[in-house]
Amino acid sequence: MPRVTYADRFDALLTRPLSMRDRRFCESLQSFYKRKGRLTPGRARCVRQLEDRYDPQKLAKAAERGGPMLQRLNALLTRVEGNQWATGFITSLMQQATTRDLSPKQIAMIEKIERE
Repeated sequence: MPRVTYADRFDALLTRPLSMRDRRFCESLQSFYKRKGRLTPGRARCVRQLEDRYDPQKLAKAAERGGPMLQRLNALLTRVEGNQWATGFITSLMQQATTRDLSPKQIAMIEKIERE
């Protein structure tokens, strides 16, 4: 079995549905690795954290758990099409809902948008 290098790990990470922030961060780590041929201990830890955060099994469990919230956000997204801020906010929440639970403040903002 061939050895798995950071280059392989970065390729695998970048094929996953990362948030824009995490994608840029992963690309910057990859760029550092390509220039130096190695990662510092702190950067290696960040790669492990990204792999853990976007583990396919964890994402599947989170999608199951966040299913009702995603349906609610999808319905709300169709209602706020003209409002750029609300559309961006809801899109961001949809990405977050696939990886973790939303905060009480985020849910309160969703309720406020629904009332409007």
